[in-house]
Amino acid sequence: MSQNDYILVLCLGGGVLSMALGWGMLYVRPNHFYGVRTPATYADRRVWRDANRQSGKGLIALGGAVSLFSSLLLAVPGAPWPLAVFALLAGTAVWAGASVWYASQRLAYYRRIDRGMAAEELQRER
Repeated sequence: MSQNDYILVLCLGGGVLSMALGWGMLYVRPNHFYGVRTPATYADRRVWRDANRQSGKGLIALGGAVSLFSSLLLAVPGAPWPLAVFALLAGTAVWAGASVWYASQRLAYYRRIDRGMAAEELQRER
């Protein structure tokens, strides 16, 4: 095995780890160690639940895509391993940004519901 193959195997392992962490996020309860931990998720348990479930699904998809991509690159001799590293890092950055954005949107949504906004008004806002 060449050094490139080792790097691709590490990316493959990173993808599998991402899928495992994402699976755990589907069921995690509010805590200070694991999950989407933002002011929005701490403000409301419903936001915590929704944000972590959505982020968990995204992390599972990201891990699957990176694992598949790394596996395909392992099959190609002399494959450009920086692509797998870039896919892992860029995908993680996009996932993290989307998770924070989603949590803030859900908090705003639940606050409107708590204020008694009618269902028709919520539908018009979408």
